[in-house]
Amino acid sequence: MTIQSVSAAKKELRQKRDGMAEFFSDPHVDLKGKHVVVLGNSPALNEVDLELLDHPSIVTIGINRICRVYQPTAVLFTDPPIVTVEEPLYRAYDGKFFTWHGFGQQSPNSWILQERVQDLRYFLLTANTGAPDKWRWPKTAEDPLIRQGTTPPYALQLAVLSKAKSVSILGIDLSAADQAKNKKDTHFYGSAHTNKSWTCLECRAVGDMSMIIRRGGTAICRECGAHNRMHKFQSTGGGGWNPRHDKFFTPFPAWARSFGASAYNLSPYTDTPIHRANWAKLSVAQLREQANG
Repeated sequence: MTIQSVSAAKKELRQKRDGMAEFFSDPHVDLKGKHVVVLGNSPALNEVDLELLDHPSIVTIGINRICRVYQPTAVLFTDPPIVTVEEPLYRAYDGKFFTWHGFGQQSPNSWILQERVQDLRYFLLTANTGAPDKWRWPKTAEDPLIRQGTTPPYALQLAVLSKAKSVSILGIDLSAADQAKNKKDTHFYGSAHTNKSWTCLECRAVGDMSMIIRRGGTAICRECGAHNRMHKFQSTGGGGWNPRHDKFFTPFPAWARSFGASAYNLSPYTDTPIHRANWAKLSVAQLREQANG
């Protein structure tokens, strides 16, 4: 499979409107036979030693704001606001970026499309999210990925179709709703789950309306004093457990096994919503032991 560059992706899309050509393998991101870990943004990332994932047999695909705490092998995003709020860290990141083929239509003037074109790789999604009962799980690399509605499932499907040896999740607990209700941090970097979520583009602080001081028409960051650098954004946090998550995460391990890949949940927690999917449990240290073997 081949991860396409932007020019190759556009050419392919012009020539072939449905399905997808091989898109996911190049010398810089080779997942075949590797232990792939998909890193979400839940508070679980603060509970583990992420340096244990630095291993030649482990490939990491980080979601959204992952660069705040770890430098993964590749970053996967689908939401244009992420590119805005994480711009300084994305600019400093020297790996590959994965995004869906429609990102250019969503945000045609985004800086990342111009300045990091050589590092962008595209994947195809189904036309719409649709009813879960009508989802068609991809059987080959030429099939589009299920558009589940949240970001981690795309990385998980890519890993399996790329013939990874195992696919693990960490920081994908689907606990943001529960954390917010209990007035706890919803993500590893703080709380950002409601419509009152703001990011300061100057100091990177994340919080609710209380972090903004308004003076006339000026919005001032309470943390650093920057003027009019506040960006409102409802962070993608996966929400809580719902039928769409059930329909994807619960059958995923069996689908992965049909391609020869094992699926593991590396979360240090034991009671977050993702556990309803009944993935086999491993610790990060245990996964590293497998990689050593």
